[in-house]
Amino acid sequence: MSIRFTLLISVVLALGFIAQPALAQLDAGFMLWKHRTELDVDNAVDFDGTSDTGEERGKNWDTQGSGFGVSASYQFPRILQVFAELGLAQSIVSFEDISDPARDVRTLAMDNSVHVAIGARPQGTLPNNPRVFWSGGVVFSAMNSELARDVQRSWDYDETTLSVDGRIGYLYQNLGFYGGLRFAKYNADLNETDIGNAVGQQLRTVEFSREASTDLLLGVQTNGSTLSGAVEFGFIGSLSARAGITRSF
Repeated sequence: MSIRFTLLISVVLALGFIAQPALAQLDAGFMLWKHRTELDVDNAVDFDGTSDTGEERGKNWDTQGSGFGVSASYQFPRILQVFAELGLAQSIVSFEDISDPARDVRTLAMDNSVHVAIGARPQGTLPNNPRVFWSGGVVFSAMNSELARDVQRSWDYDETTLSVDGRIGYLYQNLGFYGGLRFAKYNADLNETDIGNAVGQQLRTVEFSREASTDLLLGVQTNGSTLSGAVEFGFIGSLSARAGITRSF
């Protein structure tokens, strides 16, 4: 695991200690998520240091991820909520060689995946209609995965996402239905290491970004006095599903 990723996890864990109990509300809970995202190749470097970008751009790349974990959030006295997530994940990176008549699809099922996220979310209701609610958010998330096929050959996959979103919805009885948009800046590196090669020719790297940066969001949430839950789906740029349940303290 990289040093920067270890530092990020430390920041997430420290968030709960930085916040003071005088804040209005603490929530903690569990969440599940899954996504499938099409990728663009930004840059690729072969083992010998030559550019491999053209060949890798001729393939259809995508990543699939799923995971579960714990979440914690603090609701400040006014409208701002800060939150953190930490969980385990499974990531699959695959590509289809469209230049091959057989259209062969190869996959790398990564393991040892850790997912973290931190963010802030202002939220509230309309002054003249408390049934209409809104929220915005800024979220930074990261995931690190590894795969070792044998003692000589291994892969390391790092992805980071910075996203900004906005939601608006309507409360009907105890259920809130909402829609929104999310704009995501995604960066990922797939590093292949082969220690069987000569020194200086043991690392091959492919750098990715998202094929489309905009997601359409649709969801439903319930806010009880103690327990709250939400289910959200994302479309267009990334096909995603997310569910979570939290308890207020």
